[in-house]
Amino acid sequence: MSARKMKTVSLLVIGLLLVAMAAGYLVSQPGENSGDPAQASSQVSAKASSQETTREHAEKHLDPTYVCPMHPDVTSDEPGNCPICGMDLVVKRSTATAMEDTDRGEVLYYRHPHN
Repeated sequence: MSARKMKTVSLLVIGLLLVAMAAGYLVSQPGENSGDPAQASSQVSAKASSQETTREHAEKHLDPTYVCPMHPDVTSDEPGNCPICGMDLVVKRSTATAMEDTDRGEVLYYRHPHN
């Protein structure tokens, strides 16, 4: 290859890389009308949290009645779906109730000693 042809190819490759990086940057920027539900829910929660005081927020989450089985940090006062995994929120049971259910002396699992 001649030096001039090599220079042209290298400039073309560098130009294409710059265009690809710029396109990736523009695509990755979240917009106001983004179709991503996770971004939309985080924007809504950010707006809601700015309008309520810290005390009101703490009181709202003090004793939630619904919780996600897979994500215990996701709680709600009303039934719905988990924003992370989409599972239905279930009624939260107290620790005493959970202990009563497992305190029957039943074998919950069996592990053979030779395995």
